[in-house]
Amino acid sequence: MTQNSWSTEVEIATAKFLISSPPEMSIMLRSFKQLAIVTILSAVVNAGNLLGKERSVSSLPPVVNLAGLTGGSLDRAGLKDKVVVMQFWASWCVGCDKVMLELEKRLKDRKDILFVPVSVDEDMKSARSYFTHKPHVKSLEQCSFHDVDTSLAGALGVTSVPAVAIIGRDGKVIEMETGHPGSKRFDEMQKTIDKKTSSAHH
Repeated sequence: MTQNSWSTEVEIATAKFLISSPPEMSIMLRSFKQLAIVTILSAVVNAGNLLGKERSVSSLPPVVNLAGLTGGSLDRAGLKDKVVVMQFWASWCVGCDKVMLELEKRLKDRKDILFVPVSVDEDMKSARSYFTHKPHVKSLEQCSFHDVDTSLAGALGVTSVPAVAIIGRDGKVIEMETGHPGSKRFDEMQKTIDKKTSSAHH
């Protein structure tokens, strides 16, 4: 049920009472109505905050245009029927390399997962320079891509980096994590990935 429908139901119920109630009761009911609306809206906001991560019902767009940093490209067909872990990063991002290395360490032996580091830099040159200045992640350049017009990041609701999107075989985002996850959060994400991949085999 939406916030608007909640508010509407409160309005209707209150109006019915106000028609036949004495002035004192009307004042009390108006106060109750305001309190109820504030409580409901607060509950909605707090529910989102308690999740600790974004859970938007976003999906991969029909058109995906990713250019490989060392050549080649990746489109929507290349992501079809795969569980994808997509990390969005930028050359100016502090700490994006640490997230990238942790994900690579956890996923490098997983043949059932497609790990895709995606640069949101303005141009390919900036994205490539990242690996020149950070040799400890140089090995990941070959599997990294550039979001040419940042349309993919926009479609998935990425507003900051680092950001990690776990995408199911149906193209829908299962989880979106922004910021720098701690080891516990990485463990939680890995459990989500394991659950999603194991369910596909049943």
